Amino acid sequence: MSPSFHRAVVLYQQSRFDLATTELRRHLADDPGDARCHALLGVCLGHQEEFAAAEAEIGEAIALAPDEPYPHYCRSLVFAMRSRFDDAEEAARTAVELDPTSATYHGQLARALFGQRKWRAALDAALAGLQHDPDDTGCGNLRTMALSKLGNQDAAIAAVDELLARDPDDALSHANKGWALVHQGKSKQALEHFREALRLDPTLDYARSGMVEALKAQNPLYRWILGYFLWMSRLDRRVQWGIIIGGYFGYRFLSNLAKANESISTYITPILIAYVVFALLTWFAVPLSNLLLRLSRFGRHALSRDQRISSNWFAACLAVFAVGAIGAIAFDKIVFFVLALFGAGMALPLTTIYNCDIGWPRRAMSYYTAGMAIVGGLMLGSTVFGTTTGEPAEVSLIAVQLFVLGIIGSPWAANYFAGATARR
Repeated sequence: MSPSFHRAVVLYQQSRFDLATTELRRHLADDPGDARCHALLGVCLGHQEEFAAAEAEIGEAIALAPDEPYPHYCRSLVFAMRSRFDDAEEAARTAVELDPTSATYHGQLARALFGQRKWRAALDAALAGLQHDPDDTGCGNLRTMALSKLGNQDAAIAAVDELLARDPDDALSHANKGWALVHQGKSKQALEHFREALRLDPTLDYARSGMVEALKAQNPLYRWILGYFLWMSRLDRRVQWGIIIGGYFGYRFLSNLAKANESISTYITPILIAYVVFALLTWFAVPLSNLLLRLSRFGRHALSRDQRISSNWFAACLAVFAVGAIGAIAFDKIVFFVLALFGAGMALPLTTIYNCDIGWPRRAMSYYTAGMAIVGGLMLGSTVFGTTTGEPAEVSLIAVQLFVLGIIGSPWAANYFAGATARR
């Protein structure tokens, strides 16, 4: 291999993908038939989000050496960057078939399966890789992640402890142990590992998000809600929706039953209240805890940009709601009731935008939120006009009804778009 290729490999390992790209192109100018170089160039371009060019380079590599596993492995890497995990799985399986003894290829297959929430299959792929190389860090970390998602936190911690015993300076291993401890409810111990992971790799968002959750879990109420979130995250998407829809229809059934049978409404009403309180907590616990975390000297630096913006919007909605509620109590004016409704109704869609994956899910949630804001503005404006002139506020009534429908639809839209992944 040429000096340019060797320099490119070193630059790639340092995540300096633009400089690695330059060196790889220099090498290809002298040796255009080097399939491995084309494949690595494709990965570097993928890291720079030049996906069309990346696919072209990897396609060239496969055309030059169709029976070599490395180009297929590189294709899987680029598909994973694009959140196209089904395609990443197919490419990784081809690499494994061509070289079944490579732990690296088994690890990439595990990663593709993990991205599809196929926890058991991801664990099997990681274990297959470890049979060929028990010291492979990639397979070891994916084994830990899969075990954690399967709810076996003790085994996950034991697995990651083996990794840390071999390499105590691996940032991902520290982050994985932190997350396993969070799943166990041991947030203080988890913080130590997240801090160490970020010391080793300040760019590791996986560790940063874990640190934020561990900090918020210092609050006993949020710790309980976090336990529910983590439990739901381990479930299949269809099961998650089954629980959400089942809870909604269960609430409707009990509500109708209480109305039809006053004798048992005394027993049903506390259940309905508890469900509503729980639903509100699941909707607003995250933005509220982020807002509280911003008051912490250390916590404000742990929050991501999206989390800070989300907490800003939540604070604004709280302020609008508070002004409306206080005004309604003090002056008993319909305008203040509508203002309070507007502040409360906009909180969930506004904060959910920043929980959605960048791409079509975030755009779709933004459109939904913008639609609610327009209807809400019309609701406020027509109410003020009707109150000032004393004319019938028919437009205001229609706007209120539409806005309330938007509020009812917000949790469904939030759950759908926040759970979606954009394919790039």
